[in-house]
Amino acid sequence: MNTDYLQTQEIVAREGRWVNHLGHFGEEAWGEVENHWSAMEDHLADVVSSGGHNPSLATPLFYEIPRTGTTQMKTYMRSCAHVGSVKKFSESYPQTVDHLQDVRTPDSDHVSAHLQTHSSIERWSQSGIVEEDRTNVIMTMYPSHAAQIFSPEHPATLFFLMRHPVDRAASEFYLLQKNTQSLQGMTAEEYYLSGDTEHLHENNAVLRQLTGKTGTEEPVTKTDLRRAKDMLSRKALVGLTHRMEESALRFAVFFGWDHDSEFHDSCFEQLMSDKRNQIPHDFVNRTSDLYRVLAEHDQFDLFLYRHVQSMFEEQGKLLFHEDEDDEETQ
Repeated sequence: MNTDYLQTQEIVAREGRWVNHLGHFGEEAWGEVENHWSAMEDHLADVVSSGGHNPSLATPLFYEIPRTGTTQMKTYMRSCAHVGSVKKFSESYPQTVDHLQDVRTPDSDHVSAHLQTHSSIERWSQSGIVEEDRTNVIMTMYPSHAAQIFSPEHPATLFFLMRHPVDRAASEFYLLQKNTQSLQGMTAEEYYLSGDTEHLHENNAVLRQLTGKTGTEEPVTKTDLRRAKDMLSRKALVGLTHRMEESALRFAVFFGWDHDSEFHDSCFEQLMSDKRNQIPHDFVNRTSDLYRVLAEHDQFDLFLYRHVQSMFEEQGKLLFHEDEDDEETQ
């Protein structure tokens, strides 16, 4: 097997099950956009009509949207909810999925492998891990790509956190500024309103990932937005960054993770109060030129975000009976 494309993304196992982290797939072609739509439609479980998550049938698929609290969410899954964590990596990683079932670290039941390209994901999909129900959760920034490794018989359950696109863009700038000497002292307004088109990266990144229109100049359209909203309404469990605690607990309840033990409560409280990964920055004024420019740049993602906000409220009623809980406390 050619290992040139094998990078540093991991599959790890915990207690005989697997956690797979799919990274960047490079320039490899994944087929036509319609293939991505078909995979999302056919290989993702219906969240609402299914009556809840079936761990013997569907695999949780966490769509990582940068700067939405994904690091905190992954820490929650690993440390508080006990969903597949890495205790120690082996010094030598297996280079093919054929070895996944055989490799163990000396002091852990975890295994690790690198999956990054189309070929490596195909090999993983052929390993039988999905069919054998040995996956705790899969994490990826590329959900429409990852969906292709599942099937109608062994689907994935998509879940993610979403943040207002303008606030996410501002957060991306401040993270970049923290790690770039030339940006020290610059404001987000100066950066994004400078006229340098490179500062406004690929637009509508969330919608592009859902459609498979990434790394391309092909524009996303109103039809893409409509299809994405319809698909998410049926096939995604959503969370909101500004309601992180509520979102994390919903995920835990839905997927049947540990969420009602003393350890969980203590871990959860400590994690939610930990602000070390947050970068303090000013709120983007909704009447400012910066907001106008960023909102226009990511207009479809903004429409998608508003749809996800509505979904969040509806799922609270349909899946978690939160109205009933409110009535009982009155």
